[in-house]
Amino acid sequence: MCGYAWLKVYDSYADFCVLKVLPAYERLGINAAIVEKIVVDFNSKLGNNFYICDGARALLHETAFQNYLEKYFGFRKAYCNLQMKYRFPIAIIVRVIYPFRNRIKKEGKLFSKIKTVLLFEEIARNCKIVKSKKKA
Repeated sequence: MCGYAWLKVYDSYADFCVLKVLPAYERLGINAAIVEKIVVDFNSKLGNNFYICDGARALLHETAFQNYLEKYFGFRKAYCNLQMKYRFPIAIIVRVIYPFRNRIKKEGKLFSKIKTVLLFEEIARNCKIVKSKKKA
């Protein structure tokens, strides 16, 4: 066995939990074969208020998996409104350093995590702006 996928199936969707392939075999198209099999197996349900959820896009560790699924298998993006709630004192720290988010250039685990939290905050703030414009 060179790879596998694990999906949780619910009434209205299948949740793509894991796709693992041995790195040495990725170039042979194992990922594509597994995804193709999943799409074929669920083909009769797709379009009848049933969908395959391929998970969330990673921001700390970026991959091209969602783009790959869109390009080759007809997946599409489904957007949501992100709402962030921080515990004390993180809320204060985020509020203070948010205006300087574009100036954080240092690399490393800590700075990568800080930049990711600030990116989430920026997305959440943009969601609030779009939501308030729709109400007006």
